[in-house]
Amino acid sequence: DESKYFVFGGESGNFQLNNDFHLFTDTTFEWLPLRTVSLRPPPRKMCVSAIYKPGRVVIIGGRGHDSYLNDMWVFDINRNAWAPIQPRTATLPPADELAGGFPIVCAHGLLIWISSSNKCARSHSTGRSQAWLFDFNSHSWSSQILPDPFPSSRLQSSHTYDITSGTVHSFGGSRENRLLNDLWRWNPS
Repeated sequence: DESKYFVFGGESGNFQLNNDFHLFTDTTFEWLPLRTVSLRPPPRKMCVSAIYKPGRVVIIGGRGHDSYLNDMWVFDINRNAWAPIQPRTATLPPADELAGGFPIVCAHGLLIWISSSNKCARSHSTGRSQAWLFDFNSHSWSSQILPDPFPSSRLQSSHTYDITSGTVHSFGGSRENRLLNDLWRWNPS
């Protein structure tokens, strides 16, 4: 069974933002550009992305040319086409904090854990991590209450999702110019 990996956008060596889309398969072991038949999302780096159902890749937010973005796009692998997703709620996750969020596909939709608050991690505040849930059925965002204790806001932490236990693991990062080496486990269900 072939595994597929997708990458959208990013920043080139000359600091130009891209909106190219590539596929890597573990059978050919090479990156291939995907030519799509529709409009593409605007160029960006640091977007949140996930495969949220078979044949669908979603990207959210990121850093555009002049500002942070909080738009959503879905790529249908079978149709080879991008389409924007319009949320039906006025409340949206903060665009400047979505960049670098960690996506978790769950039964209720797509949960994005934002541990890298750009505002709080550089200041002396006691900013908390936050989570936002996008429900694909109702096309709505909602802020989620995180249990205590929960890690403080931080930059450049590493995350992984353990599909067998349904838990998220987060390690380290930095806050207020200090490196962190703590390990956290969270069950988002």
